[in-house]
Amino acid sequence: MLTSEVLEQAQGLLNEGQPRNEIAQKLDVKPDTLRKAINDGRLQELKKPAKITVKSSRTEIDAAESDRLGTACTRIEERTPCSLWRHSGGTC
Repeated sequence: MLTSEVLEQAQGLLNEGQPRNEIAQKLDVKPDTLRKAINDGRLQELKKPAKITVKSSRTEIDAAESDRLGTACTRIEERTPCSLWRHSGGTC
C-alpha cells in the first residue's frame, strides 16, 4: 500500500522523469503497485514529448537503416512507383 508520504516521493521522482522501475526500487514498492497508482490517477506521469524529426535528420536515419534493412526498405518514394508499375504488369 502506498502511504501519502510514499506517493509524494513517487510523484517528485516522476516529475523528474525517472523511470517507473527505478522509482519502485528506490521507494521499495512493487512496480505493479506504482503502475496501478498511475493508472487510477493517484500519481501523474509526465508525457514524453514526441521525437521531432526534420527531413535532413530523417534522411540520416534512413541512410543508417539502409545498411541494416537494405535500400529498398528505406527509399519508399522510389519503390512505390515501381511497385505500382509491377502491379500493372511492368517490370522494374
